[in-house]
Parts: sequence; structure tokens; C-alpha cells
Amino acid sequence: MGASHRKVVARYFDGRVVKGYTFDFGPAQPRFHVFAEPTATGPSTRVLVDELKALFFVRDLVGNPAHQDGHRFAPGEVGRHVEVRFRDGEVMVGTVDGPSTDVPGFFLVPADPESNNLRVYVVAAATRAVYPLPSTARSATGGRSAVDGSARSEPVASPLLPGRLLSWLTR
Repeated sequence: MGASHRKVVARYFDGRVVKGYTFDFGPAQPRFHVFAEPTATGPSTRVLVDELKALFFVRDLVGNPAHQDGHRFAPGEVGRHVEVRFRDGEVMVGTVDGPSTDVPGFFLVPADPESNNLRVYVVAAATRAVYPLPSTARSATGGRSAVDGSARSEPVASPLLPGRLLSWLTR
């Protein structure tokens, strides 16, 4: 995969999925295009960010349907560990990939190093809540985060409060 294109899977609120290659995604842009081939030629699908649940930057477009992403961090993993709960019930655990000032969403690096997902652009409006995973949970499991009711603090934000979410992410 060259630097000019990225393999992506766009998952919509309504369950639709578009897989392919993007050349023009930017977190502050309202739309981008997904091409079936790793060139910017031929037909493309225009994707509107406000219709998405998330955009997954992947290793492989096929993936491994049998693999279930783990919810534990690799030993020594640094950064802001969070649990993201989507409106549709899906839960992802990962590290916030740097400070975010993007109103529509934020980047997350999945906790599972074996995940097909390299990074995920989470659309804030698609989340029910984002929970910070406290450092006590990480240290209690030898540098890994435990994801259970006792390890989670109160939700930081809901989709109704994207300003609070962004405020927390940029602290």
C-alpha cells in the first residue's frame, strides 16, 4: 500500500458498508471518495461523513470474520485508553490517537495488536458514550486495561454533548 492511498471500510449508521481505497479523506472534510481499485481512476462512491458510524483504516479489505478484537492493551501501551460504546451496541477499546480538534469525530487505535483495524475514525454522533479507562485498571492488569463495570469511570460524553467529548480528548 503506497502513501497516496489507504485501504478503508466505511460503516454507515444504517448498516451499509463500503470497502475500497481513499485518497481524499480528511477528518475536517464533510465528504470523501472510496474507489474499488488502489488508483484514483474509475467509478467511486462518495461518502458523507455525517452518515457514517466510523471509518476503519484496515490491513486487508477482506479481514478475518472469525477474529474477535481483544479488549486488552499490549504491555507498555501508552496514551489515553478509552472504551467507545456506539449507538448500535458495538464496543471498541483503544487509544486515542493524539489530541483532536475535529468536531465530527476522533481517531482511535484499537487495543488489539492483531486487529485488522489499524486506526478508526469514530464519528462522535454515532457514539452513545466514551469512557476513559483509568490508569488503576491498566496497572492492576500488568499494564493492560480491564474492561468491566468496576474498571470504568462515568461516561465522559454522549452524542448529545460532542463539545464535552472533544474537550476531554484535547486535555
